[in-house]
Amino acid sequence: MLRFIIAFLVLLIICMILYHTDLGRVLFLGQKLAMTVASGRVANCLYLVLSSGLDSNIGLTLARELVNNPHMQALIDKCHENIRHGESFDKALLLSGIFSQMYASWIAIGSRTGEMESIVSQREINTDTASYLTALRAALRQINGIIYTSAAENMIAMDSSILQLYKDGRIDKHTAISEAVNPEIMSKRLNLL
Repeated sequence: MLRFIIAFLVLLIICMILYHTDLGRVLFLGQKLAMTVASGRVANCLYLVLSSGLDSNIGLTLARELVNNPHMQALIDKCHENIRHGESFDKALLLSGIFSQMYASWIAIGSRTGEMESIVSQREINTDTASYLTALRAALRQINGIIYTSAAENMIAMDSSILQLYKDGRIDKHTAISEAVNPEIMSKRLNLL
């Protein structure tokens, strides 16, 4: 179990080092949670621009500068390219993949009805947060279980060592019971000998 913990810590350190490099950041930021956060930032930026009365293309340009995610920046560039090729703003958003299909459809409806500002203000990140929290809780429970298991293994190993010292005559019964992790169980084990 100790090897597993050491391997886990080494892997964690490697991930942390990778995250602080350009290549590692690109790999990590492409994940779904990072993309959801980035699309929420784009939506928030578009909302601020539209509520200020500016053009949505300006909002995309500002959002590209705001979002520190190379994958999302590439999607925004793709959206700009679609607009240059004659697509409408809402169709370009749908084709670029910045937002989910459903959210892009809402934006399309909002642009046709003149309510795009209110649609964009409902950030996509709020709808996906619950599912990510559930996954995060499950992962934390597994990590917690690993930690408790390794601690329990160490305690069992310690009690086994104390029992072996008693069998070898190197410590007396009182010392074995007082130094045990669970004195009651150690007392019962010693009485069985």
